[in-house]
Amino acid sequence: MTITEEEIKEKTNQWGLDVDKIEQVIQGVKKDGRKQLLEGECREILGYADIPMAEGGIGQSYEECLEIADDLDYPVVMKVVSEDIVHKMDVGGIAVDQVVAEGGETVDAEMQGTILSVDVGEGDEVAAGDVLCVLEAMKMENDVVAERGGTVTQVLVGEGESVDMGDTLFVLE
Repeated sequence: MTITEEEIKEKTNQWGLDVDKIEQVIQGVKKDGRKQLLEGECREILGYADIPMAEGGIGQSYEECLEIADDLDYPVVMKVVSEDIVHKMDVGGIAVDQVVAEGGETVDAEMQGTILSVDVGEGDEVAAGDVLCVLEAMKMENDVVAERGGTVTQVLVGEGESVDMGDTLFVLE
């Protein structure tokens, strides 16, 4: 069975798709010689198709990203947007649990492992060198310590959770 272009347009109109605008986006991508859509183009098409999606934005600088994150509320996920990078995970181009507003400082896992204990809670005051949690890696217990004093504003891990190197564990202000 062959479906005509007219039948396709009739069906898409029933679904509420703005086919002409979607086609414009796709033609722009083809004109650029690309085979993949960028984040903004995907969001545009989903919008024209009336498909709901998580809020987001694209920042060109650190300051713009902070403004977007403040508007969305923390934590946020940050992804690289590039015509040259299709699979973001392959190049470490996705950062999850980004929670630091201006003035905050993260304490990140320096190795992959399992959280054995969390020794602080939100609102606790800590000094440089205080143990925040204990991380088991390769059958060794490792203290994760505060590099500076401050107030714990976010605890992003719990006992028994697995973490990867670079994961944010705490936020201090």
